[in-house]
Amino acid sequence: MTYTLPNLAVGTSYTLRLHFNEFYWKLAGQRVFNVTVNGTVVLPNFDIIAAAGAPETAIVEQFTVRPIRTATSRLRSRVQRLTNRRSLRWNSTANL
Repeated sequence: MTYTLPNLAVGTSYTLRLHFNEFYWKLAGQRVFNVTVNGTVVLPNFDIIAAAGAPETAIVEQFTVRPIRTATSRLRSRVQRLTNRRSLRWNSTANL
């Protein structure tokens, strides 16, 4: 799953907030994944339940990032599942 924020100013820092909540699985370790931003892993082996302390508990991970230089100057966030193929939904925001 990839999420792209296009048309950002190169050389400018942005606050990227990734919002997570696990509604399907109930135990830590049942869904683990990597999150990358512009090709750099920012959350390796991320487990929402372990990070939040309980299932069905929201958690926000925040990063200061800079867009990569492309035709549209963008931030690209990507989730790569390591365990479980069940559907994953997430929300990403950036202060523009």
